[in-house]
Amino acid sequence: MIDRPDKSALDHFESELAGVERRLAAEIDPGLRAMVIAALVVIMVVVTVLPWAGTANGWDVLADSGHSEAIHFAVPGRIFVGLVILSAVTSTLALALRRWGIAWLAAAFTALAAPAGLLAIWTRQTPPPGMDAPGPGIGLILTWAVVLVLLTQWLAVVWRRPSVDTIDGRTPGSPLS
Repeated sequence: MIDRPDKSALDHFESELAGVERRLAAEIDPGLRAMVIAALVVIMVVVTVLPWAGTANGWDVLADSGHSEAIHFAVPGRIFVGLVILSAVTSTLALALRRWGIAWLAAAFTALAAPAGLLAIWTRQTPPPGMDAPGPGIGLILTWAVVLVLLTQWLAVVWRRPSVDTIDGRTPGSPLS
């Protein structure tokens, strides 16, 4: 005769299995994109050392140093460099922890940085009348380009998240569920 497991053991196993399922659904697996994202983050941080306008680099703009004051760096540039740093930090955390929520946060900061970068470049190209300010430097343009590529990578990662209901390959309501 076959012994049937008791109900409490099955309930415990089922709750434990549901917990594992929820943890798996909260994780990301960027695959090879992880290397691309990591390289882009490193490039993005290194490019902030290049001149953004005149002699001021991204770190000067972030620190509001004398270099950025002398060239009248506008608020959009300061917002952009802040979002670039937030994007780099959250991207690094998302890759290290592989949590879906942090990956979405990295994608969100990068998505906010993209139009902010465009606005920062535009404000460098259109100074107020009578102000002799240098145009956008190579560092500002390259940082914005890297942000755009990083955004495409993060969006591809976060939109691939499996649902808790389909983590095991079955869909709710199918004959096998």
